[in-house]
Order: sequence, then C-alpha cells, then structure tokens
Amino acid sequence: MKGSLRPEIPPLPTRVVDLGPPDGCICPRLIIPNGACGNYVALSHRWSEVPHLMTRTTNLEELQAEIPWGDMPETLQDACTVNKALGIRYIWIDCLFIVQDSIVDWEQEAQKMGAFYERAYVKIAATGAETGSDSFMAARATRDLEVLCDQNAPEKGTCFLAELRHPPPTAPR
Repeated sequence: MKGSLRPEIPPLPTRVVDLGPPDGCICPRLIIPNGACGNYVALSHRWSEVPHLMTRTTNLEELQAEIPWGDMPETLQDACTVNKALGIRYIWIDCLFIVQDSIVDWEQEAQKMGAFYERAYVKIAATGAETGSDSFMAARATRDLEVLCDQNAPEKGTCFLAELRHPPPTAPR
C-alpha cells in the first residue's frame, strides 16, 4: 500500500532458495514461487574458476527437493547463515537462479537480474571472500557477531557484520 510506513512486499524472483521457517534449522531447497510475494536477500559473490554448485537441467529436480549443505560453497553457506540470522526465509543466488546450461532460461532470466537485486530486502556483497568458494566470514568465525542495519544509510537495507561488544567482566565482590 502506497504511503504506508511499511514497504510493499515484492513478488519473489523466478527461483529462490527457501531456507525453511525462521525458527527452524537451515534446510535449503530451490523453489519456484509462481508469483508468491515475500522478502528475500540477494547475494552478490565472486564466481570461481573451479566448478561449484549451480542449477543445471540435470540437477534442477534434485535441488528442488534439497540442496545438501556440504555441496554448497562456503560463500553460499555464509550467506544462508546471515539470512537466517536476519530472520528472512528466502535468498536469491544467481548461480542457482538461472539454469546455467539452458540458453533459453539464461536469456529469459538474465534480463530480470537488475529488478531482483533492486527488490531485495537486503543485499549481501560477499567481498570478504577471495573466490566464490571461500568464506566471507572466515576471519570472523571465532568471534561473536551481530548484524547491524543502518537505517540512515543512503541504500535502504544497508547492514554490516560487526563483532559484539561485550562489557568488560566485573570483579567478584
């Protein structure tokens, strides 16, 4: 509804990864929402020289049943973990969104990418990963992290991973 404080919830992209209910485990699977609406995160990441998980005509049905966690590169695992921490059920990942070995699908879906990035509730730029297979949170893995969202940032939904600032321990009395 225009003019309200809450933005309209956009239609989901053609294909998204459903991570399962926010209060449950991360159980990723590729879904085709068929016009359903929902908030989602968009992941921007580097592609690797080494082949990694992608949607192809040969695995499309398998990915719709389940995306095994161990088959996902660390960049995608990190993004799913952040997504879940934000309480958002869906994530749009380009290598899973377009059927990579279908010229027809590529031509139809590639032209929609800009709109899908624009409508994403949050965008993750995995700039901390050197390749598409690396973790963008590896250097932070031993620290407690929180997601900070800057409501005054020029880009809506600008969030950062930050180390939790714990108060110094107090001496026993």
